[in-house]
Amino acid sequence: MYRVFAHFSPHYFQKRFSHQLEELYISVAILDFALAAVTLFEPVYLFQLGYSISHILLYYIVVYGLYYFLVPLGGKFVARFGPERSIAVSSIMLVGYYLSLMLVATVPAFFWVAPVFFALQKMWYWPAYHTDFIMTSDQGERGKEFSGLWSLSTLMFILGPVFGGFLIKYFGFSALFLVVIGLIIVSNAPLFIQPVPYKRRAFSYWQAIKQPFTKLHIRSTIAYLALGEELVLLVIWPIFIALAFKDFLNLGGAIAVATLITGLVTLYIGKVIDRHQTKRALRWGAIVTAFIWITRPLLKGIPAVFTSETIGRIAKNTTFVPLTAMTYERALGENQIIERSVFYEQGFALAKTLIAAVIIILAQFLSPFTASFVAAAAVSLLYLLF
Repeated sequence: MYRVFAHFSPHYFQKRFSHQLEELYISVAILDFALAAVTLFEPVYLFQLGYSISHILLYYIVVYGLYYFLVPLGGKFVARFGPERSIAVSSIMLVGYYLSLMLVATVPAFFWVAPVFFALQKMWYWPAYHTDFIMTSDQGERGKEFSGLWSLSTLMFILGPVFGGFLIKYFGFSALFLVVIGLIIVSNAPLFIQPVPYKRRAFSYWQAIKQPFTKLHIRSTIAYLALGEELVLLVIWPIFIALAFKDFLNLGGAIAVATLITGLVTLYIGKVIDRHQTKRALRWGAIVTAFIWITRPLLKGIPAVFTSETIGRIAKNTTFVPLTAMTYERALGENQIIERSVFYEQGFALAKTLIAAVIIILAQFLSPFTASFVAAAAVSLLYLLF
C-alpha cells in the first residue's frame, strides 16, 4: 500500500527503501490497526467501570514510573539480541496487558496488574522500534520516511477507531480485546522475513539511568517534559469527547475523519523537515498545541469538539514528527543509536509521570478536565527549548 502511494506522490513519500524498512512498515501497520481499535477506548472503559480520573492517572503513574527504570533494560536487550527479538517479546507483554485489562471488569485487582504488563511491553518495544527505524532508514530522506511511516500509522488510526467502536457497540469490550490480541500476534511475522543485520553492542544500564540528568542532556530532558501533554491527549481527552459523543461508533467515526485530515497534513510536515525547517515546524506546532489545550475547557457541543480534535492532531504531529526526526539525527551524529532511543523514551516516562501527578494535585482545586487541559497547555511550550 505504501509503495502505491509513493508511486503517485513521490514528493511526499520515499519511493525506494530497504526491505527491512518495508517489513517494519508492514509490522507497524498491523500493530497500529490493532492499537487504534482499542487505545481510544481504554480510558473510557476504565471510566465506565467506575474508576475516577484521579485513579486512572495513578494507573498511568505506575506505568510510566516503572517504565523509566525499565527502559534501559530494554535498551540492553536490544544491544545484545537485536530489535526484532525485542519487539517479539514486547508482543507477549502486550497480550498480557490486554488480558489483564479485560479481567479488570470481574477481578478489580487486575487494575494494578495491567500497568506492569504495559510498562514491560513499552520496555521491549520502543527502544527496538527506534533502533530498527534509525538503522534501516535513509539519512537524506529520514524526515520524509518517518512522516510516511507516521502517515501509514495515521491511516490505521483512521480505520481502527471505527472498527473498535463497531465491535464495542455490537459485541462488547471483551470481543474487542480478543480481536486485538490476535492482531498483535500476527504483527510480528513480517519482521522475521529478512532481519536487520545486527552486531552485538555494549550498553550500560546505570549510565542510561543517569543520562537525562547529565549536563550534556539536561536541556533536552526539560524539553522532553512537553511530551507529557500526550498523556492528556491519550487518556483524559478521550473521556471528555466520549461524554460529548455518547455513542462509541459515532465517536470512532469522528476520530477517523479528524485523523484522515491529520495524515494528509503530516506528509507535508515531513517534506518541510527534509528542507531543514525542522525547528520552525516544531516551534509553530508547540504554540498551536498550547493554544488548543488552553481553549478546550470552554468547548461545548460536538462541532466544537470535532474542530478542536482535528486542529489539535495536526498541531501534535507538527511537534512530534520534527522532534523525533531531530532525535534520530542526533543519535546517528553521536553514534549513540540505542542510547538516544532509550533517552527519548525516558523523556516520555518522566514527562507523563510528572504531568499525571500535577493534574491530580490541580484537580483538588479545579475540575479534572480543566486541570488536565491547563497542565497540557503549559508543558507544550517546553517544546520550544528543543
